[in-house]
Amino acid sequence: MRRLFLRRPIIFASSLPTLSLILVFFFPFVPGPGVANLSAQKVYTLLKDEKKVKTFTEVSNGIICKCGCNFVLSACPHIECGFAIPIRRFIENRIHEGMTAREIIQKMEKGFGPEIKRDPIVQGFLANPVRQGYGNALIRGFGPKINARTSPLAMSMLVLVSFLVFYILFKYWRDRKTKHASGGTPPPGQASSSREADSSSPELDAALQRLKDLEK
Repeated sequence: MRRLFLRRPIIFASSLPTLSLILVFFFPFVPGPGVANLSAQKVYTLLKDEKKVKTFTEVSNGIICKCGCNFVLSACPHIECGFAIPIRRFIENRIHEGMTAREIIQKMEKGFGPEIKRDPIVQGFLANPVRQGYGNALIRGFGPKINARTSPLAMSMLVLVSFLVFYILFKYWRDRKTKHASGGTPPPGQASSSREADSSSPELDAALQRLKDLEK
């Protein structure tokens, strides 16, 4: 047990480059906050056509709910959300008009224009003093924050940070290995082995045997 404990630091140090490589190649592709798996999320919709349902699901997973939960629209945890429920009906209306998922998401960001006031959902938002902001945002656009996709800049920053982490950990591991090779403090595993070799020497065995004879 003691040998295993003493060997742990060396095992950890030798695995640092591997862990760092995992960070470099895996971490940048981990979805950021609000990004959902398009194939995994199933959202209730009044649409029946399979193609339209697919478009609806893609839009619902591509925008952030603006109620304050910061989840994608498809994953909003509020049962009676004042934004998610009506905006889903709004998206269905746009799909009935023939808009694609990409077009709807872009319009959510940049605005549908004044002509969208004819939509009953927008009219309901504008008529409600508490939710007028939603109606105005549909006209003028919610801005880039409505988009649930990770931006290219954010992706580049993640890659850079991952590379720096890899470099620091690898440099630590290399310096530690060089120190041991140049005659510095022996690794814990090696020190443990030396102690065990000493403990099994003939002189020590003879001394232990004499102690046992004295006890008798």
